[in-house]
Amino acid sequence: MIAYAGGIVCTDTATGYGVVGQVKTGLVARGIARSTVDNSAGQAGDKSVAVEEGRFWFDIYASDAVTQAHVDQPVFIYDDHTIARTDGSAARSVAGVLRAVDSARGALVEVSCANQTAIAAEIAAREALEANITDQDAMAGVLNAKSVATVADANVIGGIEVAHRIAIADAATADTDVVLTYKTMITQIEVIKTGGAGGASDTVQVKNGSTAITDAMSINVADKIIVRPSTLDDAQMTIAAGGTLKITCTKAAAANVACIVIVRGLRVA
Repeated sequence: MIAYAGGIVCTDTATGYGVVGQVKTGLVARGIARSTVDNSAGQAGDKSVAVEEGRFWFDIYASDAVTQAHVDQPVFIYDDHTIARTDGSAARSVAGVLRAVDSARGALVEVSCANQTAIAAEIAAREALEANITDQDAMAGVLNAKSVATVADANVIGGIEVAHRIAIADAATADTDVVLTYKTMITQIEVIKTGGAGGASDTVQVKNGSTAITDAMSINVADKIIVRPSTLDDAQMTIAAGGTLKITCTKAAAANVACIVIVRGLRVA
């Protein structure tokens, strides 16, 4: 190893020995070498190098560049004279804190062993905040049963309702099965007619597997009419995780059974 005067010098926490700045994790930036020390022919620890802490100008890695907007934020080691904006997908160690950017001189970085702990804590806090923001963004766009807690009996906080939408085509003559990922207590059902008028024998029934949850709801109604069940079997209304929510539709000749079935419920343990 050759530590060049003015180059970044670090302690490698994996070995405890000094190394020059490079793309590697586990390095603690100590400062810059005050003079050039050539230990390329020796073993680790054969020579020592005097380092100086402070604020120093370094080159900026063009593919991951810092700007004025990044002042007072941690920056990372690319090599012994170059810094980068990010850790390169957890591949680089912290160089120090960016204090200024100049088009001619590069990046002014405060390098100090004493502030490495504070920098590490700041990075951890920022990563936690970014993760929380990402979670919130994801929930704002997609809130589904994965994010909904189970609702206990007499829950004093309350829970969030989940819904399953099943579209029944006019030509439907077979059952429609939906295998539920989570255990769900069915609490209400609406059938929205979406086609022409149904026939006298047209019905929709919601089941837990092969066992009825609701009565057979007549859909002998016009387009846009909403139909609800008159009964809900409390002994069958809870469908186990991996259980089947079944929609059974019967159709009379020349009738139209097109509809949308909305099944609402609560996730339960």
